[in-house]
Amino acid sequence: MTTPEDNVAILRLMQVSGLGPKTLHRLLVRAADVGITPADVVRLQPSVLQKRFALKEEICSEIPKENRDAETVNAALDERGVALLTATDPEYPAQLLTRLGEDAPAVLFAAGSMELLNSLSVACVGARDASERGLTLTSTACRALANARVNVTSGYANGVDLAAHEGVVAAGGTTTIVLAEGILGFRPKAPLADHLTAQNSLIVSQFWPAARWTQYQAMQRNRTIIGLSGAMLIVESGLDGGTFDAGTTAIRLGLPVFAIRFDNPPESAAGNQALLDRGAFSLAPGSTGIDVSSIVTACRGGQSGSSPAASLFG
Repeated sequence: MTTPEDNVAILRLMQVSGLGPKTLHRLLVRAADVGITPADVVRLQPSVLQKRFALKEEICSEIPKENRDAETVNAALDERGVALLTATDPEYPAQLLTRLGEDAPAVLFAAGSMELLNSLSVACVGARDASERGLTLTSTACRALANARVNVTSGYANGVDLAAHEGVVAAGGTTTIVLAEGILGFRPKAPLADHLTAQNSLIVSQFWPAARWTQYQAMQRNRTIIGLSGAMLIVESGLDGGTFDAGTTAIRLGLPVFAIRFDNPPESAAGNQALLDRGAFSLAPGSTGIDVSSIVTACRGGQSGSSPAASLFG
């Protein structure tokens, strides 16, 4: 992991106007390749920055400027046990880089069970307004994944996301919560508050630590869920929106995607058939739920990777 001085420098870079995630990703990787730390980067003169890293002049002029917000935020992260990772850190998940390349988050903020970053994981996604049947299927599927010793990765919305996290931890498994907002705003929601610990869960965000939720960030977050997972289970998807976008993106990126095929789909699962038509594998629910063995097998076939922060959880 990076040093405290480097962390402050990275936070400063995150707030430089015009320096987007992809450019920041390239900058940090190129700097590391030539032995320049993030703390060194922010001390370089604009002319040197422009020559070494081929950045726009206006970006180079902003990088050396002081930013007290970065120091304040870094102190808050440290107080709550949040780690800051970049693609140059050995702890940064290899599968995220393999799947997303330069589109992988430039920075990850993480708290909890850090080994889950590189664990065998299945993404479980679906509608906020999922049917009772869908929520039940989510819970039973995630309990089965826990029994198979597979981590479950999802967002943090109501509906399928929460049912997934609740199901897996209730069965003694582990879960990764990927936020569409800053990690300093994370609070355990009611169904999970008594069950999440720094040992059975990992909280991840790629956004400025104090950022509020936005639709754009939710879409970006979905790509991170894809990159952290070896397979995806779609419980219920509409014909558009975040779940459908996540499914089509995952299929395009080559992730094995499984969608439930309902005999009489609820309105909240109107998009499931469209995802099946686009290449998702079909799962038919039985009387006791769905058989997750094919998901686990696909996940194991695609797997590329094998200090808790308790204050964030309680």
